[in-house]
Amino acid sequence: MNISYATMSLFLAYTIVMIIGAFVVLGLMLFAKRTKLDELESYFSENAEVRKRKQLWGPNPRFGGFHRMGLMIDILLMSKR
Repeated sequence: MNISYATMSLFLAYTIVMIIGAFVVLGLMLFAKRTKLDELESYFSENAEVRKRKQLWGPNPRFGGFHRMGLMIDILLMSKR
């Protein structure tokens, strides 16, 4: 197979951008989980699913925060549901 230099460099640039983007998104999620999760959950305090997850995971900061943050992302992305 003969792959040109331009195609290889384009693929490399795309790969670098995707890797950096993944780290940026991960960093933003960790920042939000550590600093803004409780405030964000307070806006949805009447939601039954939020109350159930908060009660289920309770004070466990590692796994509980991860699952509660996932629920907040779901609510914000698919608000009509």
